[in-house]
Amino acid sequence: MGTEIRLVSSAKQRKNISNGYVVTKQYDGGDASLIKTYSRVHVSYSIAGLGISPLTIAYKVDDSSQWKPLDPEPKNPHVATSSSRTKFKRTNGKLSTAELIIPGKVKGRSISLRFRLDSTGAEGTDFNDFILSDVTFTFRPIMRK
Repeated sequence: MGTEIRLVSSAKQRKNISNGYVVTKQYDGGDASLIKTYSRVHVSYSIAGLGISPLTIAYKVDDSSQWKPLDPEPKNPHVATSSSRTKFKRTNGKLSTAELIIPGKVKGRSISLRFRLDSTGAEGTDFNDFILSDVTFTFRPIMRK
């Protein structure tokens, strides 16, 4: 299953932004009828530069209207908590994989991610050459009786 992300813009030319977000499609693991327990997310990405970037990540299950934060995997060097938000680290343009934990192993039929450029923290607005390569979820189906 590949990553499907749609960006919509009315601008005819490339435009620099200081805030905005990208939302992925609802991932259902191939069967929307099964309830699943989601536990982890792996995101392959690259961002130019070094240090913590202003890019945050959140998730929502099924058709919930509330986005919830993901926790960084403590041993993974590509994500950090800054200003009480989980943020991606810059990778100096190299493709890297960030591992994130879904708190409480959430149950649902599908899951969606939101990548948000949050330039309100100490990381500032320096954000260049973001590439999202792949998103993989770890989940277990809950068997029907």
